[in-house]
Amino acid sequence: MATFSTLLLCTLVVTAQPLPALRPPPPVELPPVSPSGEPDPFGELGVQLTTLVQEIGLRYHRPVSPERLTLALCVRMYEMAQMPIPIGLQDEVRDSLRAREGRRTSHFLAQVANRTLGRGPFASGDPLVPLCMALTAEMDPHSGLVSAAETRRAAQQDSETVGIGIQWRERRARDPWVIQNVVLGSPAQRAGLRPGDVLRSVNDQPSEKLSATLERSLMPRLADAPPVLLGGEEPQEQPDEATPKRLTLEVTRGTAPARRVTVVAERHRPETVLGTRRIMGNRWGFWLDEKSQLAYLRLAQLSRGTADELRDELRRLKAHGTRGLVLDLRWCPGGYLNEAVEVADLFVGDRVIATVKMRSREDTIYRGNEGAIFGEIPLVVLVNGETKGGAEMIAAALQDHGRAIIVGQRTCGKASIQTPLALGSDQFSFKLTSGTFSRPSGKNLHRHPESQPRDDWGVRPDVDCRVSPELGRKLRDEWLLWSLRPVDGSERLALD
Repeated sequence: MATFSTLLLCTLVVTAQPLPALRPPPPVELPPVSPSGEPDPFGELGVQLTTLVQEIGLRYHRPVSPERLTLALCVRMYEMAQMPIPIGLQDEVRDSLRAREGRRTSHFLAQVANRTLGRGPFASGDPLVPLCMALTAEMDPHSGLVSAAETRRAAQQDSETVGIGIQWRERRARDPWVIQNVVLGSPAQRAGLRPGDVLRSVNDQPSEKLSATLERSLMPRLADAPPVLLGGEEPQEQPDEATPKRLTLEVTRGTAPARRVTVVAERHRPETVLGTRRIMGNRWGFWLDEKSQLAYLRLAQLSRGTADELRDELRRLKAHGTRGLVLDLRWCPGGYLNEAVEVADLFVGDRVIATVKMRSREDTIYRGNEGAIFGEIPLVVLVNGETKGGAEMIAAALQDHGRAIIVGQRTCGKASIQTPLALGSDQFSFKLTSGTFSRPSGKNLHRHPESQPRDDWGVRPDVDCRVSPELGRKLRDEWLLWSLRPVDGSERLALD
């Protein structure tokens, strides 16, 4: 439930595995050349944009007009160059699309780029980002650009990582080091660090004058992957022993005096199954009322291994005679489709969990397996407006099969699957909504741009317990602080 994790996993690639391969887009020709025979400086851009339009036409979950997308690109180029839009531009676009396999389209887009971007404010800039943003305006809000930094941070929130468990705010050379996110279950969490803390020194070296070695020690990396410095710069190769694993950090929080904490960089995996309180060893306890044998589990996100982790905890609770369970899906941003299916399977067994719908293939029906290990225990599921994606799938399956009482607020209505599209850029990729999933009952779960409050989307709770947006944000922030507090933390928090 960390802030960045919430933002990030809303935009993670959500895939069901295995899925049949999509057919490739039509080929486009090589970049055009200028009359002098030299390569056209915008020829590659024309090919990139034409290929992207074709991919969107094939894979977007709803039919979308190539003419509309191409026209949006051209209009944006004229706007970027601060030039008037030609009256006959739409006819030119239509003519270019009539040519076979988009051959004239790539030439046409390159010509428009030469006419517009070859002059004015973007004469020396990279136009790919603003042009892709023009395309996203024609699609749903879940499609759009993803930076390499976002992709890297997403992977770090989803996989085993080596480091101290801190993600830093974007910074320039002289900006302070401010914590953006602390990974649950990481060395930084166990040391009591939290978002907003400002780094003053590392091993007595001031943060504004850190050596390359110490700076590298602060950056997380995926296990078995080479370290990467902030901003994507590859560090020079150095032996492992050159990077210290034990770090003494001096940090400040608000107006409180600076304090020193010692952390050891190590392998760790973000916690995704949380309980009622931390117990010995920084593990979670799950009893809500041990005397009455009522348990509570919260899913922070649906990462790789979440279903296995939840299954293990449920088996332990069942062995201890659990008589009832609260499953908290509030603020859960979703994640991997297969993890959501496996979580629902723990409670519903051999029944339909969801149906994935894509334009380019037949519907895929996902069912649970026989013998749900927690198929009879009374269950209450908590949801709110930030329950998204796979978390909504779980809640909908439990509700449709009469397996749980849903309590809280109507969920977000993000029942979509995103697929990454390559842009030929090391800095960005494009995520595209390629499909949606529906409830076991067959009712729609996704909130489309034109959806109305009375329409079927999201999960309506059986027991409506609404809170104001302001209180909802406050509760989310308090839950984050409560989840980050180490087992030996003495600070009193609001949720105590």
